[in-house]
Amino acid sequence: MSATDTLAAFVANLKGEELPAEVQEAAARCLMDNLACALGASITESGRRWLALPGGSGPCTLLGSGRTVILEEAVYLNGNLANLLDFDDTRGGHPGSTVIPTGLAVAEQYRCSSADLLAAIVVGYEVQVRLFRAFWPSRARMHLFPKLTLQTFGAAATAGRLLNLNEQQMAHAFGIAATLAPLPKAISSASGKRRPWYKGYLGWSARTGLQAALLARMGQVGPRGVLDGEDGLAASLGTDRFGADALVQDLGVTYEILKVAFKPYPSCRWTHAALDALRNIREAAGVAAEDVEEVVIHLPPPFHEWLDWRTPASVTDAQFSLPFLAALVLYQWPEAQWWKRDDVVTRPDLLALSERVVLLPDPGLLRPEDQSRTVPARVSVRTRNGAEHRALVAIPRGEVSNPLTPGELKGKWDALTVPVLGEQGAEKLAQAVAFLGDNETAAIFCGLSPRGSL
Repeated sequence: MSATDTLAAFVANLKGEELPAEVQEAAARCLMDNLACALGASITESGRRWLALPGGSGPCTLLGSGRTVILEEAVYLNGNLANLLDFDDTRGGHPGSTVIPTGLAVAEQYRCSSADLLAAIVVGYEVQVRLFRAFWPSRARMHLFPKLTLQTFGAAATAGRLLNLNEQQMAHAFGIAATLAPLPKAISSASGKRRPWYKGYLGWSARTGLQAALLARMGQVGPRGVLDGEDGLAASLGTDRFGADALVQDLGVTYEILKVAFKPYPSCRWTHAALDALRNIREAAGVAAEDVEEVVIHLPPPFHEWLDWRTPASVTDAQFSLPFLAALVLYQWPEAQWWKRDDVVTRPDLLALSERVVLLPDPGLLRPEDQSRTVPARVSVRTRNGAEHRALVAIPRGEVSNPLTPGELKGKWDALTVPVLGEQGAEKLAQAVAFLGDNETAAIFCGLSPRGSL
């Protein structure tokens, strides 16, 4: 059986009630984290612009708005909200922000069971992460960024599972997804330029995956075997590394959703080791932002160039501007508040400190390409009295090998959801998600109305 057909069979046949308990719990954690990210984004200036877009009413919840909209619009807008803060989970792109908005909206429209929703989340993560592992290019070609393309397949798998596609229909859905998916985006490696939103609009990937599954259910056929061999999707992505084994090896034995990283900062994951190092220095040495003379951050090349964005013109720029993010950490801004207002990028104190941050290459920090996609950092902070403080972080917080504590995850949930739902509403929703295996999905949607909504 080909890799495409093997994945399609896995998606079509996985039963939620047969999943190991730890996998069900992992799916619930991913659901909870993604809901928090979307709800937190809904009260930012950027989020309110998304929610103000006109659209038709329907049965599906638009997070943070008190409105219900048509299926495709809910998937699209909720996907964009979930990724807006860059606070959403990561392992092979941002699987949660295409898989979970798709799963929630389809489950709400078609009144799917909680067991089916959990299974759909698991297969979405499994397909997407395996595609990233199989197709991700070498560092030499990382300027081609196929995230938007590959995330479409996770959404297609999730939607297909909830729509009860059979094996052949699911294989066609993958082929249709490959035909409709957004093209890879190019990353400029030259610092100082304005950054396009190449990372985002994951809502479009989610909506495209949904459409692929809907079309397959209606009998539309797509190219078969699109995931097989170097002449299929691999050629379209322009990757120079195709690991066919990653698509199917130990499928249904090991689960990629157990290896997801949860973010402690709302920024590009590549910045997190450096931010952890700065946090460690700030807390251990009691360094105040006003006393900092210079910050030197060593990163493996070419990340010292990709993350060296000065005077960010937008929140999107700032999420990839390590000098600006360093200033936020040193000034101890609460992470959930970083992107609440667009004018944060114009604050003189943050901009002045960011100009004292230097990014330098350190080839000694490079890891074997298959070992990890996190970016280690070595940081030194010199204060005005001449003292120098150093820290090295190899694995940032949130990875499986360096996980966030339950208290940290709860703190992130509260910081993002309480301003939208209130304390009681946030706790009610948390309980509905935590006990999803015992309840129907309606319990989630009953808890999503923001305070003051009609």
